[in-house]
Amino acid sequence: MILGVVGGAAVGVAVLPPSYVTSGSAGEVAAVVLCAAAVGAAVGFVLGEIGGTVAGMEEHRRRESAYLDRYVRCLNERGYQVKP
Repeated sequence: MILGVVGGAAVGVAVLPPSYVTSGSAGEVAAVVLCAAAVGAAVGFVLGEIGGTVAGMEEHRRRESAYLDRYVRCLNERGYQVKP
């Protein structure tokens, strides 16, 4: 997630047209760069959260499947007829 925020901020600043950065006073340029970084960081945060959620769900499914396989194997070894 932190990588998404930092990467998003960097991309937000990088996609600014040069005319925004070179024109205007120092205060205006700083405000534009800061806003671009903030928007990029917000987008990076959201994408990082979505990616983390998807990865977590896949890991949960993998562990749950492994648990159920062990459970069925244990019951079968004890003489029960269990089919997954």
